[in-house]
Amino acid sequence: MLMLMMAMMMMMMMFMMMMMIMNYDDHGGGGGDIGGGDDDDDDDEDDDDDDDDDAMMMMLLMMMTTMMMMLLMMMMMHEFTLQITYVVATVMKTTNS
Repeated sequence: MLMLMMAMMMMMMMFMMMMMIMNYDDHGGGGGDIGGGDDDDDDDEDDDDDDDDDAMMMMLLMMMTTMMMMLLMMMMMHEFTLQITYVVATVMKTTNS
């Protein structure tokens, strides 16, 4: 069980690193050809649109992966998930009261 948890944590870390690298690469795009003047500006506008699309795709991917992780957790360890839900419920009760 601990190994499974560690694997999931590693997967999430890898996805976060991928997102960081993708964002940096995209923002750096358009400036590849040095000295283009107005052309560079046009490229930057196009890149902004691409960035939005990439961000949406990454968000969807992250949502899908997180859902899969939750399903795996539920399937693999029922007792563990029950304990987590119990703890969350108790914390919510204490904070609300």
